[in-house]
Amino acid sequence: MPIINMLGELVGPVFICLQEPKGRLGPRIQKSIYEAKNVHVTCSKFGKLTKSHIHYWAEEVLRPLVSDNCLLLLDSWSGQTDPNIYNEIFTGNIKCELLQIPPKTTGDIQPLDRYFFRQWKYFKQRICDRLAIDEIDIDITTRNNILKMHSLIHKQLTARKFSSMIKYSWYSSGYLLNDPGPFEN
Repeated sequence: MPIINMLGELVGPVFICLQEPKGRLGPRIQKSIYEAKNVHVTCSKFGKLTKSHIHYWAEEVLRPLVSDNCLLLLDSWSGQTDPNIYNEIFTGNIKCELLQIPPKTTGDIQPLDRYFFRQWKYFKQRICDRLAIDEIDIDITTRNNILKMHSLIHKQLTARKFSSMIKYSWYSSGYLLNDPGPFEN
């Protein structure tokens, strides 16, 4: 779960939820798990986020990134739309206002879904294709290689070169009035 802003930046670490049989990483796995500053890892039994994961994300990933009042755009999934989650975390001088995308409109007006994830998936596919074409003996489905791949994609998309592309995600969703202009992917 990456975070993008309207300035055309990919901010903070990507939040990844791994599927683990017991819903948590065992002590042996915790010692060997790949760690990167741009990846924040959690897990669940089915690899799906729950309301408690969203609370954890808001507290551990989102809150440290916010130094001023913010507007958080959320899709309609009920696990992340509870205002109490954010009210508990954003206290004092910093406020977080929530704006919820109506159900069944996420693909039309959610910037990540509208354009950004297309680029993320393109990078992912290119990595997988290179491994296959060059017959590189790397199992991309292992826990650590998944994390390494997403860390690499995140790092690439933080480059200034992709700023207009990220702004375009907002523009194509109807949140920015001015087209950021031509850009290279």
